[in-house]
Amino acid sequence: MSDQYAIDVIGDQRIKVSKFDDLNDPFELHAIDLSDNQYREKFTSFKNDMAEHIGLLCFSKSWKSPLLWSHYANRHKGIALEFEVPNHVAHPIKYRRKRYILDIEMIRKRQNGFDREQIEAIWMTKYVQWKYEDEVRILLRQSEFYKDKDLYFYGLGNEIHLTGAVLGPLCVITPVEIENRLPNGLQISVTKTRLAFRSFEVVRNGAFKTVNVLGKGVVDQILIGDRT
Repeated sequence: MSDQYAIDVIGDQRIKVSKFDDLNDPFELHAIDLSDNQYREKFTSFKNDMAEHIGLLCFSKSWKSPLLWSHYANRHKGIALEFEVPNHVAHPIKYRRKRYILDIEMIRKRQNGFDREQIEAIWMTKYVQWKYEDEVRILLRQSEFYKDKDLYFYGLGNEIHLTGAVLGPLCVITPVEIENRLPNGLQISVTKTRLAFRSFEVVRNGAFKTVNVLGKGVVDQILIGDRT
């Protein structure tokens, strides 16, 4: 993410929640064959309902891709934040060349909703050209996040913990700045990166030692504590 937004996440201990209709892939929730007009109408209504009631946190398994830094981190000037996420809430995205074909009527008749394969097909599938993101996704119910002005946020520290900040190759933020914004008593690692010499990757910069910083800042309890 951009350096300023990353600093806000570090200081406020909250991360922005996305909605399905805000995402940059128009095929979200439409990874199945919708050539039948009747099914298409039903899934348009379904997507609208999901966009209203479900939130998402989108992570990547790795920060090595230069495309991630170019597309999401202000052209390598930003920061990749590292998180500890429980396995039971983390769902890796499956990347496919062709869209799923599902029996929509069988789904409609099921008393207990979608089975595991159908959930994967609808919520956790993207076109193969998105594979560089190596995405892991967390779905949140409306009660698990809160609204502040026009944005939605998830408060860190319960199941999801911030553990590190990886500074992009062109990032000018210093460990001291992070230390001053990190809430008092919290600790994260800070790593500097560079462009690799032999591959098309972003790698750790060995000229800068990874350091652990202990927070000195004061978090706004109203911002992360208000779940109404």
